[in-house]
Amino acid sequence: MSGIAPAPLAAAVCNTGALGSTGCAALSLTMVRAQVTTLRQATNRPFNLNFFVPAHPQIDPQTTARVRAELASYFVDIVKRIERGELKQDPRHITELRLN
Repeated sequence: MSGIAPAPLAAAVCNTGALGSTGCAALSLTMVRAQVTTLRQATNRPFNLNFFVPAHPQIDPQTTARVRAELASYFVDIVKRIERGELKQDPRHITELRLN
Protein backbone atom coordinates (compact mmCIF):
# COMPACT_ATOMS: atom_id res chain seq x y z
CA MET A 1 0.00 0.00 0.00
CA SER A 2 2.99 2.24 -0.47
CA GLY A 3 1.79 5.69 -1.44
CA ILE A 4 -1.84 4.82 -0.76
CA ALA A 5 -1.52 4.92 3.02
CA PRO A 6 0.74 7.94 3.57
CA ALA A 7 2.02 9.08 6.95
CA PRO A 8 -0.64 11.78 7.53
CA LEU A 9 -3.41 9.19 7.10
CA ALA A 10 -1.61 6.72 9.36
CA ALA A 11 -1.12 9.44 11.99
CA ALA A 12 -4.82 10.35 11.86
CA VAL A 13 -5.71 6.70 12.41
CA CYS A 14 -3.25 6.48 15.31
CA ASN A 15 -4.72 9.58 16.89
CA THR A 16 -8.14 7.90 17.00
CA GLY A 17 -6.65 5.08 19.07
CA ALA A 18 -6.28 2.54 16.27
CA LEU A 19 -3.00 1.30 14.80
CA GLY A 20 -2.11 3.41 11.78
CA SER A 21 0.02 1.86 9.08
CA THR A 22 2.00 3.32 6.23
CA GLY A 23 3.29 1.30 3.29
CA CYS A 24 7.06 1.38 2.91
CA ALA A 25 7.98 -1.55 0.66
CA ALA A 26 8.36 0.54 -2.50
CA LEU A 27 9.96 3.55 -0.81
CA SER A 28 13.61 4.50 -0.69
CA LEU A 29 15.34 4.72 2.67
CA THR A 30 15.12 8.52 2.49
CA MET A 31 11.38 8.36 1.89
CA VAL A 32 10.86 5.87 4.74
CA ARG A 33 12.75 8.20 7.08
CA ALA A 34 10.54 11.09 5.94
CA GLN A 35 7.42 9.02 6.63
CA VAL A 36 8.68 8.17 10.13
CA THR A 37 9.53 11.81 10.83
CA THR A 38 6.04 12.87 9.73
CA LEU A 39 4.45 10.18 11.90
CA ARG A 40 6.52 11.08 14.95
CA GLN A 41 5.63 14.77 14.58
CA ALA A 42 1.92 14.03 14.13
CA THR A 43 1.32 11.41 16.82
CA ASN A 44 2.78 9.97 20.00
CA ARG A 45 0.81 6.74 19.50
CA PRO A 46 2.21 3.43 18.18
CA PHE A 47 2.27 3.04 14.41
CA ASN A 48 3.16 0.35 11.90
CA LEU A 49 5.59 0.51 8.98
CA ASN A 50 4.45 -2.05 6.43
CA PHE A 51 7.19 -3.81 4.46
CA PHE A 52 6.18 -6.55 2.07
CA VAL A 53 8.93 -9.15 2.18
CA PRO A 54 8.10 -12.10 -0.06
CA ALA A 55 9.97 -15.38 0.02
CA HIS A 56 12.78 -15.68 -2.50
CA PRO A 57 11.16 -16.89 -5.73
CA GLN A 58 11.89 -20.26 -7.22
CA ILE A 59 13.09 -19.58 -10.76
CA ASP A 60 12.46 -22.24 -13.38
CA PRO A 61 14.71 -21.62 -16.42
CA GLN A 62 12.25 -23.32 -18.79
CA THR A 63 9.33 -21.23 -17.61
CA THR A 64 11.45 -18.08 -17.77
CA ALA A 65 12.48 -18.86 -21.35
CA ARG A 66 8.88 -19.57 -22.36
CA VAL A 67 7.56 -16.35 -20.85
CA ARG A 68 10.39 -14.29 -22.38
CA ALA A 69 9.63 -15.79 -25.79
CA GLU A 70 5.92 -14.99 -25.42
CA LEU A 71 6.65 -11.38 -24.38
CA ALA A 72 9.51 -10.69 -26.81
CA SER A 73 7.29 -9.12 -29.50
CA TYR A 74 5.84 -6.72 -26.93
CA PHE A 75 9.30 -5.63 -25.82
CA VAL A 76 10.39 -5.13 -29.43
CA ASP A 77 7.27 -3.06 -30.11
CA ILE A 78 7.87 -0.90 -27.04
CA VAL A 79 11.50 -0.26 -28.02
CA LYS A 80 10.43 0.69 -31.58
CA ARG A 81 7.81 3.07 -30.18
CA ILE A 82 10.43 4.65 -27.92
CA GLU A 83 12.84 5.01 -30.84
CA ARG A 84 10.10 6.68 -32.95
CA GLY A 85 9.47 9.10 -30.09
CA GLU A 86 5.97 7.79 -29.43
CA LEU A 87 6.80 6.87 -25.84
CA LYS A 88 8.91 8.71 -23.33
CA GLN A 89 12.16 6.83 -22.84
CA ASP A 90 12.87 5.95 -19.24
CA PRO A 91 16.58 5.07 -18.91
CA ARG A 92 15.92 3.01 -15.77
CA HIS A 93 13.95 0.49 -17.81
CA ILE A 94 15.39 0.67 -21.33
CA THR A 95 17.98 -2.06 -20.69
CA GLU A 96 15.19 -4.37 -19.51
CA LEU A 97 13.29 -3.79 -22.75
CA ARG A 98 16.10 -4.71 -25.12
CA LEU A 99 16.28 -8.42 -25.70
CA ASN A 100 19.48 -9.48 -27.41
